[in-house]
Amino acid sequence: KYKVLQSDLEKQDGCPGKYTQGLGQVSMSYSTDREDVVSLALTVTQRLLDKYDLSPHAIGRLEVGTESALDRSKSVKSHVAALFSAAGNSSLEGVDNVHACYGGTAALFNSVAWVESSAWDGRLALVVAADVALYSPDSPARATGGCGAVALLVGPDAPLVLESGCRVTFSDHAQEFFKPTGGGLPYPVFNGADTLLHYTRAFESCAAALTPKMHHLAGASSAGISSQGLLPCLDFFVAHSPYNKLVRKCLARLHAVSMEQQQQQQQQVRHAEADMTKRAESAAAEPFGEPREGCVAVQALHHSDLHAPVPCALAAPAAPADHPNRGTDGSSSSSNGSSTAEQGSTGGQTLLPAPGAAPKAGSSIPGGTTSNAGSTGSTKEAERLLLQQAEEVYQQKASAGAWAQQRVGNTYTASLYLGLASLMEQQGSCLEGKRVLMFAFGSGVMASMYVLRGRRPDGAAVASSSAHQVGGPSSSSGGGCSTAPGSIPCERPNVGAVGWTRRTLGALASQIQLHNQIEQQEVGSPQDYHAACSQVEEAYRSVLQYRPKSAVQCVPPGAYYLEEVDEQQCRRYSRRPADGAC
Repeated sequence: KYKVLQSDLEKQDGCPGKYTQGLGQVSMSYSTDREDVVSLALTVTQRLLDKYDLSPHAIGRLEVGTESALDRSKSVKSHVAALFSAAGNSSLEGVDNVHACYGGTAALFNSVAWVESSAWDGRLALVVAADVALYSPDSPARATGGCGAVALLVGPDAPLVLESGCRVTFSDHAQEFFKPTGGGLPYPVFNGADTLLHYTRAFESCAAALTPKMHHLAGASSAGISSQGLLPCLDFFVAHSPYNKLVRKCLARLHAVSMEQQQQQQQQVRHAEADMTKRAESAAAEPFGEPREGCVAVQALHHSDLHAPVPCALAAPAAPADHPNRGTDGSSSSSNGSSTAEQGSTGGQTLLPAPGAAPKAGSSIPGGTTSNAGSTGSTKEAERLLLQQAEEVYQQKASAGAWAQQRVGNTYTASLYLGLASLMEQQGSCLEGKRVLMFAFGSGVMASMYVLRGRRPDGAAVASSSAHQVGGPSSSSGGGCSTAPGSIPCERPNVGAVGWTRRTLGALASQIQLHNQIEQQEVGSPQDYHAACSQVEEAYRSVLQYRPKSAVQCVPPGAYYLEEVDEQQCRRYSRRPADGAC
């Protein structure tokens, strides 16, 4: 229900421009002690069932992704299951998925696998990603908090399809962000610089692995684009967003690779044409001779090699200095054991810079990581140039998804799918036949990159009939913003018997209303925000019976709220009537 403006936080902290221009954020949702991860999950699930008149019996699997669990044993899923058991449905597979911000994606992949398996009974799967991102009052990351929840339906006949064969994953061990038990507070222990480095490593590793898969897919239908990197194969981009500037940096990296490969292709064309002209002139000086063998070779080059894909220039990036996979010579090992300095065509660098800003040997790589030589002198300027050159691409491919993320803040497991809901609302039927690049990340480290494809009203989505499929999202931020669900095409049991009707992307866009929900949030002052955070902290510190200090009116009508924590530490929730009565 509430949000605080980043510009107001800047004034309070005496750092004008740091959160709005530096981080790229607009506002941040926050909750009082009346709401927590359980109430958010309950709210978004109930709204999905109500808004689309979906029977609780239509759900056969319930998976929750979160890193804000309030109990080390009892799952958030078990709380949400009460909504279904109350209606007589106690047959719900699935539990919580925990790995930092990656839990929502793990829940999604598990649900898709269930629908594809022999265990599927014809019902839908429900995925809920919910989190409250909160940092201590003296933390430099205080402005990168947020809260929200997203629910997605997975099943047959959906408007969004997971592109078959276009999914890659990166995993590693790191201790740059974690929440150790014993402290009694929700605040994480973290190293922000290392988290950004691992985010970048994971992104570039996934992009390098996905590029040949997309080239293979695009080669059959889009001649030529496979020679220009990953970005031209895709129409939209949504990424996990701790803050917007990080999303922009990653997109700028993809854009730089695309520009570099286009330059390489153009240079090949120029050299070959010049060589052909020279050979033709030479052949013309011998009017009575047969065409030389060299002319045939040039002709073959002109008709084939000039349009062949240029090798991907994204190499697996270097590991942090203290990483266990980093060798004594300064190079790092990739997941397949090869040295990153030997991968791709960048000589160990993690990024090809934009045209006109190529760093010399030993210069830093834009975005914070450095080449093997290790200098950092020109990083900021090169980064600024990259972002400037990629601005048009950002507006075309990423701004629609990032809109809600900039205004709600970091919602951890829900962040990526909040961006998807924002994209669906703004693009609607324009997503039909389009590909969306999705990048999920969780500290520790786990990341995946995969592709969604919009399905047309006639059911067409991709040339391949083996595509995996997922429904659209329903989201809740700071008290609840509902969007629409969906499902997917496959020859399996008919879910019509349990009350589901397919919706098109255009129909979903008109029902999402995420923009209105965010714009209607009440703006609190920085003092209001800190007071609410103090209430949440007090609730965590309490070891006895606890009753929230804030009023029930602090949650939106129709939302669930914490009623009390009893003497046994059992949490009890109620729902505020939809008419706003208390």
